[in-house]
Amino acid sequence: MKRNIFNLALVLALFTGFVLAQNPGAQNRPDPSQPTPQAQPPTPDTQAPAQSQPQPQANTPGAQIQSALQKEAALSNVMVNETSDKIELAGTVASDADKDKARSIAEGMAAGRKVVNNIKVNSGANSPSTTTPPPR
Repeated sequence: MKRNIFNLALVLALFTGFVLAQNPGAQNRPDPSQPTPQAQPPTPDTQAPAQSQPQPQANTPGAQIQSALQKEAALSNVMVNETSDKIELAGTVASDADKDKARSIAEGMAAGRKVVNNIKVNSGANSPSTTTPPPR
């Protein structure tokens, strides 16, 4: 009986050692005997550019068009995709007039690029006054 308990304890100790050796978190722990480097405040050169990368550069025509469209409440669902040769508009607006207004804004700021208007008009946005009631 004592021999079985001894063998069980030995296997448990070996297994625990194996698990600890395979644990990647144990290898990444800093050595407490070595001094830790002091954190320095970020300078403009070392600040992470990840904050500004998802947004287009403010001085590009695409970013300027997106900004102008966001200022119009009816056009706030329109998104701008800019490539080297075209400006693409996508999203949904309530009316054909809003679609034309977005196209007009984009063409005025496109800097010679072709404007592709893929904006959809939401057909459910028709007001009851523009539809005729069914006959009785």
